[in-house]
Amino acid sequence: MAQRSLLLLVAPPLLLMGLPRWLVDRLTRPAIVDGILGALTRPVVATLLFNAAVVASFVAPAINGEARSGAIAAGINLGLLAVATLMWIPALRTIPGERYLSTGGRAGYLMVQAILPTFPALVFIFAQHPLYSAYAQAPTTLGLSPLLDQQVAGALAKVAGLGILLGAAGFFLLRWHHAEEDGSDPDPLLWDDVERELRRLERRSRKTDSPN
Repeated sequence: MAQRSLLLLVAPPLLLMGLPRWLVDRLTRPAIVDGILGALTRPVVATLLFNAAVVASFVAPAINGEARSGAIAAGINLGLLAVATLMWIPALRTIPGERYLSTGGRAGYLMVQAILPTFPALVFIFAQHPLYSAYAQAPTTLGLSPLLDQQVAGALAKVAGLGILLGAAGFFLLRWHHAEEDGSDPDPLLWDDVERELRRLERRSRKTDSPN
């Protein structure tokens, strides 16, 4: 669960913030990449994809398969990293020209992400028996029974999810508050945002002008 929390909540934002903006601009500039990312990173779509993937990754066949096969574990982890990256993009505004949320909207968006994925963690905490045969039959770790191990995992997921996502939401709210006091724009429009939108308008114009 610690590994999964890092994949969902720590690695994607650090990766996105660590990439130079010019490199993100170049990688996402092709029309097909721009179109796909534009569709998948709409807040509602990204939220649905992220939460569906998180819930699916906790069903018994997925967890049991992950525990018994390195290939299945790698596939699940890569899939989770991909959907988590999509989820973080609307909050971090890393793709030039995307339809940005306001600073307050970004805070609200992250609050939603903090609430929805906590339900699997609650199932872990309050379950009366081990949910996964692969761990129920495995040797105990640190003297923890399989049930207690499962409950600790659920508590870890809940604390990590709420702490990181609500902490990030609080940062955006604080930034918004300071910007209002100063009369400044917390997220000014950049030239590459304008350039990307002009490219999109040019593509739409070519499609409209092309013969059927």
